[in-house]
Amino acid sequence: SEELSGENGAAVNAFDGDTNTMWHTEWYDSAHPHEIQINFGQSYEIYGFRYLPRDGINPGDQNGRIGDYEFYVSTDGSNWGSPIVVGTFPDTALEQEVLFDPVTAQFVRLVALNEVHGLPYTSVAEFNVLKFQCTPSTSPWVRIGQPQNNMVIWSSDIYVYAIACLDSQVHSGLGVKFTIDGGLESGGTEYDIYNPPFEITFADVGSSEHTVDAFVIDDSGIPLQDQNSHDQVTPIIMGDYYVAIGDSITKGSHDDVYYDNTSQDGRNTGGGYEPILNDLLTNSKGYPHTVINEGVSGTKSADGVLNIPVILNSHPDAKYYLVQYGTNDAWAPTPSGLDAYGNLLKPGDEGYEGSFLHNMEQIITLIKADGKVPYLAKVPIAFDPYSYFNSSIQEYNIIIHKLRAVYNIKVIPPDFYTFFEAHPDQIADGLHPNGIGYQSMANEWRSALMNPLP
Repeated sequence: SEELSGENGAAVNAFDGDTNTMWHTEWYDSAHPHEIQINFGQSYEIYGFRYLPRDGINPGDQNGRIGDYEFYVSTDGSNWGSPIVVGTFPDTALEQEVLFDPVTAQFVRLVALNEVHGLPYTSVAEFNVLKFQCTPSTSPWVRIGQPQNNMVIWSSDIYVYAIACLDSQVHSGLGVKFTIDGGLESGGTEYDIYNPPFEITFADVGSSEHTVDAFVIDDSGIPLQDQNSHDQVTPIIMGDYYVAIGDSITKGSHDDVYYDNTSQDGRNTGGGYEPILNDLLTNSKGYPHTVINEGVSGTKSADGVLNIPVILNSHPDAKYYLVQYGTNDAWAPTPSGLDAYGNLLKPGDEGYEGSFLHNMEQIITLIKADGKVPYLAKVPIAFDPYSYFNSSIQEYNIIIHKLRAVYNIKVIPPDFYTFFEAHPDQIADGLHPNGIGYQSMANEWRSALMNPLP
C-alpha cells in the first residue's frame, strides 16, 4: 500500500536517503498489517536495520508510526519462514535500531502489525538495512545486539550478546569486554571474552535502571580508542512489565484529560489508564514499571483469542497481562457460558463452545502456557443508551469472578462495574470512562495489584 494521489507516499521514499520524504500507506481503505519488501539485487550478510519514523510539529505529522513489527529475510523473495526478529517500537521521532545475529539474504521484509495510536496507516521516513563487513582491511568494531535501549526486563538476569568484527588474522588477540553500570571502577561488573560467541549473562541484577557497555579490547583487557570499538545501551530497566489487553476501554477511548497521557519515565504514552498505573506502581513499589497498551477498539473476547499469540510474541519480556473484555461481547450478545443455575459450563457441554467463558479460558491458558501471569478485570457498567448490555455484563462478571478461583489467580479482579455504578459522572458516553474515570481505573488496578492473595 502506498499513497500516490494525495501525496508522494511512494514506498521507495523509505530508502531514498532523504529524511524529508516518506513512505505512507493509502489514506483510504487502509488496514494493518502493512509491509514493505526490498530486493537488494544480490545477497549480503546483514545484521540489523534502522527505522526512522516520520516527524513534524503538528499532531497529524506523527500518524503512521509503527508499533508492533516483524522482520523477515529471504534468499529468493518467496520463502520467508518465521520472522527473525519481532518487537515493538516506542512512540518517538528518534531513529530505532534493531540488531540480530548476521544472516545472509537478498530480500528483506518489514511488516507493521499496528500503529502506535491504533490508526490504520503506516509511515516510514527512512528504512536502512545494516550490512556486515569484516575483512582484513576493516577496523575492529562491536555492536550490542541484545538488549536494546529502553528495554524492560522482569527477570533478575540480563543476557547480553554483541556482534563484533574481529578478523582472526589481522585482529588476533583482540576480544570484547562487557560491563554493567560502569564496570569494576564504578562498582559494577565486567567480563572479558576473546572467542565468539560474544555473549554474557549478568546475574542477580537489582530492580533499577542499568547501563551495559561493550568494548573491543586488546590482549591486556584495555579498550581500544577507535570510534566504532565501543557500544552502549541504556537504560535497561529491571522491573515489572505489564501488557494491558482488551477493547476501546483498555485503549483509552474518550480520555479527555491530557496531562497524564505520558508516564513520568516516558515509557508509556497515549492516554488511558496505563501511563497512570505505571506511575502509581513505580511510586508505590520503588522500582521501575512499564504498562503497555495493547487495547484494540471494537474487539470481543473471541478477537482476544486470535490476537493473544501475536501480542505474546511481541512482548517476550512481559510478565503480567491485564485482561479486560466483555463490553463488545454484550452488544450481540456473546453467550456467557453459564448454565441455568449460574454454574460454569464445561468443555463438551452444549453452549460452551464459542461462549465468553470459552474465550476467556483460552486467553488465560495461552498466557499461562507462555510462562506469563494473567490478571482479570470485571466489565464496567453500561449507562443509557447502552444499559441493556448490563444483563450480559453481569453474567460475564460472574464468570470472571469464578475464573480467578479456578485458575488460582492471586489478584482479585478490580470491580469496575460497582465502581462506575457509584460514579456515573466518570463515564463519558454511557460506555467509556472520561479522563477522571481512567485515573480511577488506574487506582483500582493499583489497589488490586498491591494486595494479592497469599
